[in-house]
Amino acid sequence: MPYGLITVLASAGALETAYLTLSKLLNAPISCPTSGSCDTVLSSGYASVFGVPLPLLGCLAYGTVAFIAARQSMQEATRTNQSLSEGDRTRYAVLAGSTALATTSGYLLYLLATVFPGETCVWCLTSAALSWATFASTLRGFTMRRELADTAGPGSGLVASIILGLALAWSNVEAPEAQAGFELQYMEPKVSEVSTPRSVELAKRLKAAGAKMYGAFWCSHCFEQKQSFGKEAMADLPYVECYPDGYFKGVKIAKECTDANLTGFPAWIINGKRLDGEQTFEKLEAELAQAQTMVQ
Repeated sequence: MPYGLITVLASAGALETAYLTLSKLLNAPISCPTSGSCDTVLSSGYASVFGVPLPLLGCLAYGTVAFIAARQSMQEATRTNQSLSEGDRTRYAVLAGSTALATTSGYLLYLLATVFPGETCVWCLTSAALSWATFASTLRGFTMRRELADTAGPGSGLVASIILGLALAWSNVEAPEAQAGFELQYMEPKVSEVSTPRSVELAKRLKAAGAKMYGAFWCSHCFEQKQSFGKEAMADLPYVECYPDGYFKGVKIAKECTDANLTGFPAWIINGKRLDGEQTFEKLEAELAQAQTMVQ
């Protein structure tokens, strides 16, 4: 993986977003190299996420990717001994960060085209170019088809989660035409992990006990829970998809999920008891044992 190039690109993005962050915090005008009104775009309601300046989040993301890539580049240059697993963790960490940056930039360009027609935000375009270049450079480190296939599922979940999060964060911003155009088509992430005898048996026991796992196709934690069971166990895992028709303005959550009074995803209901978030096998097995004891 070209860690040196990734470091340069991510560092440039960190510097750019640092300037925008300071301008935002100091309430200073933003210099626009072209005739476009950069300040109009960057001072709108879309310039913050739940009250946090968007450039600040971008600076942290760029800075994190730059730091990880720079450290790895130095280790390779000095031939520092590093285990294979450590190297893989570094690659996947850079991939996750660059994917988040590229996805956010893509969504922002969509808003620029639909909410601010005719406006030219050079800073937005520059950040998009840097994030996509960082993402493209990161992909060069995944040359094997199997590696790319294994990252497709988690990557899709991350992309969907970011888009949904941004859409929800900006749902109250005055831009009805943009919200009306938002649509996330249903796409089931493919489970790639191989099941263990324990996970297959647990899935069967959960199904037999009438337990349910509720989730959404765009939820990365739901996908990780499925991965913990593996693809073979999915045939028996009692999973309920809460957004089978996709996610877009006006869509309703599945009735079974509404009746379950969920507060987030994933959620488990075992013998009437709700467990929120990802669960370990030990926890699920303990709940099954407790449920069986109550029945007896």
